[in-house]
Amino acid sequence: MLYGDVSMGDMTLAEFQAGKSTVVKPQRVLPSVPYDAVSSPDVKLSILYRKLAKATTTGEKLKYQSLIKQEEQLRSLVQSTVKNIATLAADGADQVSRILTSRHSLYSFDCYEPVMHHFSANCFPLHKVEHALRHLYALVNMCEEKISPATILSAIDKVCLQ
Repeated sequence: MLYGDVSMGDMTLAEFQAGKSTVVKPQRVLPSVPYDAVSSPDVKLSILYRKLAKATTTGEKLKYQSLIKQEEQLRSLVQSTVKNIATLAADGADQVSRILTSRHSLYSFDCYEPVMHHFSANCFPLHKVEHALRHLYALVNMCEEKISPATILSAIDKVCLQ
């Protein structure tokens, strides 16, 4: 159902506000952009894959293949390290599963802060290994599962200081 002057529906805002005597500039046509959004954790790998695709020389291709392999190995190492820490610190497979899959809110700051600093100092420097930041939720979960900080710190030492 339509009400009022239905001829206004085709008017631009400038025509409506200024009247018929105003010269209306044609609307600018924006260029089309590719819809290739990448999730934040995968940006670095995506950039490396694009550089590999654009590489023209064999040397460049080998360089980017090597960088991609290093990044994927680092991600795998971080993931397995966090899983091993959780396995050593937890009381059983069910607790390990909860630690690695759930996302608790952080309330145990007294537990989390020393554990996180110890993880950063002994496993992966958080300011250098961006992917390690993606796994800090496991440390939060361990603290919220009431695993003692001493137990978590011991597990970090056993896994990371081998």
